[in-house]
Amino acid sequence: MQCDWFVDVTWVDARGDVHTSPRGSDEAAALCGGIGLLGALTEITLQLTEHSNTLFSTKYIRDDANLATDVEEILKASSLPAELHLHSQF
Repeated sequence: MQCDWFVDVTWVDARGDVHTSPRGSDEAAALCGGIGLLGALTEITLQLTEHSNTLFSTKYIRDDANLATDVEEILKASSLPAELHLHSQF
């Protein structure tokens, strides 16, 4: 249903007052099916995709000779990894 795509809707009533109503509010539901009887829509914020969890991964392939220094550099980085995997390639 199109009403489920709204994050919020900004609208103007007959007196010229501007309102912003979030998804799920009575006003947003009335505006969705009200064919302009409640007010005129001036702005709609849509959520076009479902919220999801995204896995973001970065690989650092480095020589073992400076392993301790490399790990220290990774830990000092501004965006720390949630996991750090160390493994040998035979």
